[in-house]
Amino acid sequence: MKKIEIDLEALFDELPLGPKSGVFWKERSVRLERRAKARHRAEERSVPRPEPPDFIKAIILRRAQLNISQAGLAQKLHTHQAVISRLETGQGKHRLEFLIRVYAALGLKLKLSLELPNDSKVI
Repeated sequence: MKKIEIDLEALFDELPLGPKSGVFWKERSVRLERRAKARHRAEERSVPRPEPPDFIKAIILRRAQLNISQAGLAQKLHTHQAVISRLETGQGKHRLEFLIRVYAALGLKLKLSLELPNDSKVI
């Protein structure tokens, strides 16, 4: 049987670790991704979020009263936790039908009112 010896130091010396090697670019892309995420987090902290409207505050308060998590509410509504998060933070657009379902799941009733300007005519 033939014995094979490998000089590991010589092997590592021959590996391409310069700017065109896969190792270099992988490490660099990871660093760039980390920097981008850190920059994004810093931007989020610097921009104050507007106060949510009353109909959203009602959802947040009622969910807290019932001790239901966003994930728990999402499960009741057969949707994802991210959808509830976007609703509560005012991101995205939600249909009236969805709001009615959310209110019903929390035991609330949604009432709408319409106010017309004094000079307008009702058709």
